[in-house]
Amino acid sequence: MRSTLALLLGEHVLLTSSATEAALRGRTAEFEAAATELDSNSVELAAALGPVYGPDAEAAFLTLWREHIGFFLDYTTGLATGDQALADQVLADLVQYADDFGAFLADANPNLPVAAVADLLRTHASMLISVIDAQATATIHASGDQQAAYPALQAAYAHMDMHASALASSIAAQFPDQFPGDANSAAASLRATLNLGLAEHTFLVAKSAAAALDARNIEFEAAAGALGLVYGDEAGAAFCLCRVSTSASSSTTRWR
Repeated sequence: MRSTLALLLGEHVLLTSSATEAALRGRTAEFEAAATELDSNSVELAAALGPVYGPDAEAAFLTLWREHIGFFLDYTTGLATGDQALADQVLADLVQYADDFGAFLADANPNLPVAAVADLLRTHASMLISVIDAQATATIHASGDQQAAYPALQAAYAHMDMHASALASSIAAQFPDQFPGDANSAAASLRATLNLGLAEHTFLVAKSAAAALDARNIEFEAAAGALGLVYGDEAGAAFCLCRVSTSASSSTTRWR
């Protein structure tokens, strides 16, 4: 349960950032594809909880979860259009939403205190907002501050295992016959860590490749650099080397 929730929640963060990045850069087809997969991820997340709490709770969770994704997209719209009032309203709405979401989960599981859940969700929202802010930062390259966006994204992604651990532990305590064992055992923690690390590896390699193929050199360098944060600076440098050469007619990024 912990591993499944951690992967789905981590995917939620990665897909949200992909959608907001594409929206800010005007890559409509990429935005629509990311948004479609983001909703599929929401359906999967709700389905993971459905067998525990029933179809009505699954449907209610999905509706509530989709609502907070809409907030992130509205915030992105506010930044993209210079509508600061919209962006400020979203931030206020997210604070209230966290309390509502905490109450919803606490009603289903007495092991999930409203305040604790609300604090986790507010932190999640704040970390994703930091990613979007970096993506939207004006630069001379019209690419956003990618060197800040990727580390912020990695922090937001890693934070989701805290949510998964809290949910899995609470569910196990509520239904010990259905979920025996300790969600925070050394083995469970190792599995969750490896799953998240391998998924992050896949995402960063894919983003590096996509940026290289489109000659988005600033994003390529940031995504490739983020791999170094996963493997360490020396291993990251050995794993992915970037050289950009520019001629009068073309700009080529070579990587291996």
